[in-house]
Amino acid sequence: MAGIRERDEIEHDLRTRMKAIRISLEISAEALAERVGINVKLMKRYEDGSKRLEAFRVVQFADALGVTVATLVGDEKYREGAEC
Repeated sequence: MAGIRERDEIEHDLRTRMKAIRISLEISAEALAERVGINVKLMKRYEDGSKRLEAFRVVQFADALGVTVATLVGDEKYREGAEC
């Protein structure tokens, strides 16, 4: 179906965006893990893709990074007619 992103693409984009935002804000993986209430090993598994992000975690990470969930999932990137 045209226009529907595949799960792997969505998850890859989310992980990449989350890590890029974390780094741009100069927040360590350890500090973000602490903000979300998880250990750093799990944090790194989320970032490297060996653990899938559940919806509630996406909300927690967005809150901890001070961004919207739409920003994390790249909503603006995939809107029809949007410049990428």
